[in-house]
Amino acid sequence: MDFKSTQQPPILKATDRAATSVAIAGEPKKARSLLRLASRAVGIFFAGILLANLAIALFGATMGLVYSVVNPPVSSFMLQRKLLDHFTIRPIRFVPIKQIPVRVQRMFIRLENSTFYTDPGIDIAAIENAYRVNKAAGKIVLGGSTITQQLVRTLFLTGNRNYFRKYVEALMSVSLNAVMPKQRQLELYLNSIEWGKGVFGIGAAAEYYYGRPLSRLSLDQTIRLAVIITSPLRYSVFTFTRNPGMVERYDFLWSIY
Repeated sequence: MDFKSTQQPPILKATDRAATSVAIAGEPKKARSLLRLASRAVGIFFAGILLANLAIALFGATMGLVYSVVNPPVSSFMLQRKLLDHFTIRPIRFVPIKQIPVRVQRMFIRLENSTFYTDPGIDIAAIENAYRVNKAAGKIVLGGSTITQQLVRTLFLTGNRNYFRKYVEALMSVSLNAVMPKQRQLELYLNSIEWGKGVFGIGAAAEYYYGRPLSRLSLDQTIRLAVIITSPLRYSVFTFTRNPGMVERYDFLWSIY
């Protein structure tokens, strides 16, 4: 008579049962430990972001205070053109804001930043519009920068177009705007932005293109200077007519001045 053998479940020894219980009990502890580590890592990550933002804002405010009373000896744009592009940098001919005709000041505000005197250093509506245009184009073609942002970019950042630089530029602009008077911002802007290969500032631009100081330029000559700042390396005061957008800027200024 055949008997089918039946396999009996193994009998755990007391020590084995204890070890199993410890292992089961240890799993929640391990999970809790991993959760604490993950939470700690996330906290450190966001704390790092917060500290980075504070550092950027503090730098913008500090440099805003310094440059409220001291003229920048050099800008990051000048260094970029000198060291990376190997341009010969012409001496800046600083023109105090009181010596820049009000008409000329208004030209740049009309063209570049109509809300200059009332905005906090950035123009949210302009940034949103630039984002929509760039998204439709599939690349960055419009910046939506205020005069303050252009000043910050010229003094401290680079011309490389990306959203991270734009974020840093906006944060620094708000900080700088909080401590620097608007007229001082405009003064530094007109004396530091790029007007050609190695040409920075409206005083140097007047001498470079016309061989005379800003105070002796005609209306036509000053409008031409204002028109080309959107692309000063590709066009000059004599060649901008090849660009329809610049021609529109020229005609617009002629119509109001």
